[in-house]
Amino acid sequence: MRAYEQQTVTVNAATAINGASTFRLSHGGKQTANIPFSATAADMKAKLEALPTVGAVTVFKDEIGLSGSKWPVWEINFNSPTTNPNPQLAPANEGNLPMMVPDGSLLALTVPDATALAPVVTVSEIMAGSSGNNRTSISLFPGC
Repeated sequence: MRAYEQQTVTVNAATAINGASTFRLSHGGKQTANIPFSATAADMKAKLEALPTVGAVTVFKDEIGLSGSKWPVWEINFNSPTTNPNPQLAPANEGNLPMMVPDGSLLALTVPDATALAPVVTVSEIMAGSSGNNRTSISLFPGC
C-alpha cells in the first residue's frame, strides 16, 4: 500500500517573532519565494506548489506553545505526482522523499535582543512515504 510523505515545518523562538519576517524552504534543490511567518495553510501550499520539484500538496496549519508565545506549525502532505513532464527534473511525490531544507535567516525578533536565541525553522518527517505495490499484472491464462 502506498503512503505519501508527511513533513512538518515549525518556526519557534525564545521571544516573539516579528510578524513581517519571512523564511524559505528548499526541495530538490529549488527554493521557494519568501514565506511570511504568518502564512496561512493556503499560502504555504501555493509557495510549495510553485516549485517544479513539488506536485500537489495538502497543508494544515496549527499553533503550539502558550498564550502569547505561540509558534506556527504546518503539516505538509505530499500527495500526488508532480505535473512536470520531465521525471528527472521532478520525480513523483511518492516514496521516501528527501526532507525540505529550511532557511530562517530572514526571521527577526519583534524586539531585538542580543541575549535571545535567533528564531529557528525546523523540518521534521512525520511519516516516510512508500511507493507501495509497483508490480505489474501478469495473467496466468493469456487470452482470457
